[in-house]
Amino acid sequence: MLRQPWPGFPRTFRIGKQGMNDSKIKLIMPVVSDSDQALIEYLNEIKEPNTQLALVTVKGGVESIESYYDASIATPYILKEVESAGEEGFDAVTILCGTDPALNAAKEVADVLVVGILEAAIHTACVLGRKFSLLTVLPRTVGNKHDKIGEMGLIGRCASIVPLGVPVLELHKNRDRLIQVLIEKASLAVERDQADTIVLTCVGMFDVAGELSQRIGIPVLEPAACGVKWCEMLLRMRHLQSRKAFPLAR
Repeated sequence: MLRQPWPGFPRTFRIGKQGMNDSKIKLIMPVVSDSDQALIEYLNEIKEPNTQLALVTVKGGVESIESYYDASIATPYILKEVESAGEEGFDAVTILCGTDPALNAAKEVADVLVVGILEAAIHTACVLGRKFSLLTVLPRTVGNKHDKIGEMGLIGRCASIVPLGVPVLELHKNRDRLIQVLIEKASLAVERDQADTIVLTCVGMFDVAGELSQRIGIPVLEPAACGVKWCEMLLRMRHLQSRKAFPLAR
């Protein structure tokens, strides 16, 4: 059993009772919104017993992130929460947005582990299948998702990026209609584009992933859950983002 972190690992890492990890993960909601109790309850159900999750909302910015412009406005508020994570006793940070806003900058300023939820979901899709499709909110968000996949070097693994035509702030207004649209678009990705795995790209769809997976018969990955589970895995393995790739910026 590894008892002491090696140099460079977050000093806040702790070993809990009976050698199990006792980790604290800061979940940053990067948009100005009311605290989503249903979301934290959902994530608490999938986390390990000794993991502590804390959901915090940025103190300014935008109500939704649907473009690079939105992300640029939100970035200073996101980074402020990232920078304070180590001092607050957290071991890892994940940003609860399917565009992974400010992710690379966050990896540079944090002295704790940072995981992007979309990156985590896409990498998980590559483990579970050969070709994944992303379901995104609006046609105008297709471009930034394509850019993300290109940055990750996974264009060849992407079957398609399919917009729902539903803005972020309207996702929860009619759950039945959302399920109907998701089934329609996911079926299109499977039948037309030969996708074998679906990645949802908005945290606002967290409560429909399980039902959608049952309805279409293939894995449907919800990014917030993937972000939390990747944080737990990497903390257990005692890995931090590479300082060769992401040197500390401060």
